[in-house]
Amino acid sequence: MNFLVVLKDESVERSTFIYVQLNQEKTLLHFSPEFHLEGLTLGEVYQTKGMSAILDFFGKELDLPVKEFIEISLAEWDRVTTDLFPTGLDVETEEGILHLSPTELQHQMRYRVDEEDSFSIFKRQQKILKSFLKRLSKKRNLLRTTQLLKKYPNLMQTSIQFPQILSLIHRYLQVQQLPSRKLSLPLADTFRVVKRAEEKKVIVIDFTRNRNMLHQVTMGKAN
Repeated sequence: MNFLVVLKDESVERSTFIYVQLNQEKTLLHFSPEFHLEGLTLGEVYQTKGMSAILDFFGKELDLPVKEFIEISLAEWDRVTTDLFPTGLDVETEEGILHLSPTELQHQMRYRVDEEDSFSIFKRQQKILKSFLKRLSKKRNLLRTTQLLKKYPNLMQTSIQFPQILSLIHRYLQVQQLPSRKLSLPLADTFRVVKRAEEKKVIVIDFTRNRNMLHQVTMGKAN
């Protein structure tokens, strides 16, 4: 099964896109909003044409056909984390358990390029989501999850039915020990970063390497 997760920021063009494929192994491709292949960026497609155009883009331009999607509003995420975790949430990282306050949870989910001009934000987003889902997926939290979605109907828009979402969450958490491929796109050394006002802007400069890597992924040959 494959699906697309969109972390929708309030300024839509700063959203990030996570392509997930679950089969004998796990493939996770995390795209910046500035990613493109000599055309409109993902952020521009999403902002101007919406989710259906993004799904079409992944299938036709990236050769990653996907039908199902989960769109998470980060504006609603701020309200949810304050409500559910008033004292913070423990997040599993490579260095151990890191306790993040609601404010830190909100800040760490916002897309930005780090001091080294790389996408360390993607790892943080993934770790926070994993810890969040792990808490919600526990049996004693199923009712709370249902209540959560009713209380915050704008938190998540999806093409997947609720029971299937729960099964999908369990499946995702179960395959953590399976071989996995995780890539951040654009790839390192295929973009440059320029400073504009108080933010950094990513500009893709090597389309061929990104296109070739995506082709390798679709052919099951990526390392």
